[in-house]
Amino acid sequence: MTTIVGIEHEGNVWIGGDSAVTAGKQIIINCSNSKVFRVRDIIFGHAGTARMATILRHCLAANLPSQEGLPDDYYASVEIPKAVHGTVAEQGYEPNDPDDGARTWFCRSELLIGLHGKLYAMACDYNVKRSAWGYDAVGTGGEVAIGYLFGNQHAEAHPQDRIHGALLAGEKFTHGTRGPFTILCGNNPELDVNPWAQ
Repeated sequence: MTTIVGIEHEGNVWIGGDSAVTAGKQIIINCSNSKVFRVRDIIFGHAGTARMATILRHCLAANLPSQEGLPDDYYASVEIPKAVHGTVAEQGYEPNDPDDGARTWFCRSELLIGLHGKLYAMACDYNVKRSAWGYDAVGTGGEVAIGYLFGNQHAEAHPQDRIHGALLAGEKFTHGTRGPFTILCGNNPELDVNPWAQ
């Protein structure tokens, strides 16, 4: 399930995601709990179990330390994963020992992180990378979305339009990506597109 897409553009980060979740093994429904959300001034886009997104949306802020004096790359690669791990552990969802062969729900979760105009991706093992391309995507539709973004990387389209196009490609060519789409703008929340905003 899920397509999450992010783009760096002119010192800003945009992250968008779909609304599909599974109910059982085959049923796909739309969920009003957005997979793309803000915690303080950081944007997160989550692919994986809806429970983790809910925990992070509501509980992560309490575990995020101040970034004062810390470089963005260090904060994204060390402090954010530590805070994510601590938050999910507090809620009783710490992953099992990988040596026991058990797959846990967290092992299928990925995050895109927008921090001060930089886009990072965090894998299920808490490894964090920053794409050299200035765009990235995760989730079951991630590969299709990356292909779309590569194909129009030199176009003059607005980043919001590029993300929307990549999400539409995920919806068209993968099972489990569905609109409506949420697209958040890192430096200017007034430009957010959030069909679930209350």
